[in-house]
Amino acid sequence: MSLAEKFSRDAEAVRASEIRELLKLLADPMVLSFAGGIPDPTLFPMADVKRISAALEARPEANRQSMQYSPTEGYAPLREWVAETASTPQTSLGIDNVLITNGAQQSLALLATALIDTDA
Repeated sequence: MSLAEKFSRDAEAVRASEIRELLKLLADPMVLSFAGGIPDPTLFPMADVKRISAALEARPEANRQSMQYSPTEGYAPLREWVAETASTPQTSLGIDNVLITNGAQQSLALLATALIDTDA
């Protein structure tokens, strides 16, 4: 019996991830990618990350809380800050007007789900 015969039909159908293959190419320092979702690591705010991490370590309860899942709408204090920051004299936003997402793709998927009828 060959090794391939030990796997399910579903496992046989699995193909290499295009993203994984792209990431292999990006490991080459001579490749300059303009693909989305792969920011230049030199732009990462590492000093801010260290500062925030140190502040959390000084507050054990906040540190533990920062590792927990939050409500699906997002971290309430962040939602409050966004609502206050985005409010204008003409438009007052509240926490219920703000949804924090995990990135652009999630935002676009939620917008499409909310605004596009697939049966039309």
